[in-house]
Amino acid sequence: MRNKITLPQTLPLVPRPQPEPSNRVRAQILSGIIANERAPKAIAQRKSLRAIYRTHPYSRPNDGAKESLAANTQTDLSAA
Repeated sequence: MRNKITLPQTLPLVPRPQPEPSNRVRAQILSGIIANERAPKAIAQRKSLRAIYRTHPYSRPNDGAKESLAANTQTDLSAA
């Protein structure tokens, strides 16, 4: 009954720094955009919306584009 859990001595005592909240959210959104670029259902939906609505804003993806996401800053996000 002497089973003890011992922690390695190399565990950091100071928590590692967390990324900026806006960078974390940006990375999550970017991950979703990349996943949708590869998903067959999302590809079909994007092409059909583009064919139906052409240049209307409805033809654009709801989650945005990689280019527009990279251009957003912390000030842009806090203003929204």
